[in-house]
Amino acid sequence: MEAAIAIIFNEDDEVLLLKRVSPQISYPGLWGFPGGKRDGDESFEDCAIRETKEEANLEVTNLKYVGTEPRPIGSFGFVWVYTSRSFYGDVKLDFEHTDYEWVTRENLSNYNIIPGSEELIERARHL
Repeated sequence: MEAAIAIIFNEDDEVLLLKRVSPQISYPGLWGFPGGKRDGDESFEDCAIRETKEEANLEVTNLKYVGTEPRPIGSFGFVWVYTSRSFYGDVKLDFEHTDYEWVTRENLSNYNIIPGSEELIERARHL
């Protein structure tokens, strides 16, 4: 199974992190990005857009491809990673998350984030 995530930055260069519900199938209680599995034959970019809307209530546009990560996230074999600084709306969480934060680079270490996320954030920050 394959999935897509969106790494979203605001105008202050803070990244959006969502706290996953415990016990969720993968990475319960950790902080991560909006994303999830692809529906049918939708593109991975469309998946990232849809999941961001469903999970955070944000309309994200102008996505840039960061890369494909061959690592398991739950039952996902590969994750397509996108980033954007273009979005509108106010964050409103769905049932899969309990909290959200806009986090500065300096404060990332204060969050228990999904392993490998810091490197993805740095790659996305430079696109």
